[in-house]
Amino acid sequence: MSIRPGRSIRRPTPKRGSSGAPSARLDSAPDADQGSSRDRGRPARTPAWAGAPALATTAGRRAAHDTLDTHLRAWAATQDLDSALERLLAAGIPAAAVTDPRASSRHPQMAARGFYESPAHAAVGTHPIPTLPFRYASVAHWIRTPAPRLGEHNHAILHELLGLDDATIAQFAADGIIGERPKGV
Repeated sequence: MSIRPGRSIRRPTPKRGSSGAPSARLDSAPDADQGSSRDRGRPARTPAWAGAPALATTAGRRAAHDTLDTHLRAWAATQDLDSALERLLAAGIPAAAVTDPRASSRHPQMAARGFYESPAHAAVGTHPIPTLPFRYASVAHWIRTPAPRLGEHNHAILHELLGLDDATIAQFAADGIIGERPKGV
């Protein structure tokens, strides 16, 4: 499936079985006619376990979810990701690759768009942080400073913004009202 900018994705209408549930054929057996472009990429047959009468209803499928997971896990373990997605989509089953969100900062498109920025932080070092999904020509970076540490700006806020004197701020610290570490740590 290729997607061009400005085009919407249209999935085929799922084929419905007699129970009204999508009729999925997930078996990885070779197609009966490898030469037919019409059948290429589509499952050849429904696996025997999928035709069990207990799976004909939603309640039956819910009750057998562990067994279904076992069968689907065994099938998926033998599949190439791209061809499995193609086959599932061709059968009318919504499917997409699941990625580890920790790896998304290394995705070429995300990197090219500058979606992640890496400010240096005194406590945790430099790590990619997601930003806004758009850019302005007048804004070089969305993250201008790293996240504040606990209590880092206590004095600035209490003294400069609220006008408290140094003695009051020191008393707040002594009483445990403000601090730079969680209490008990």
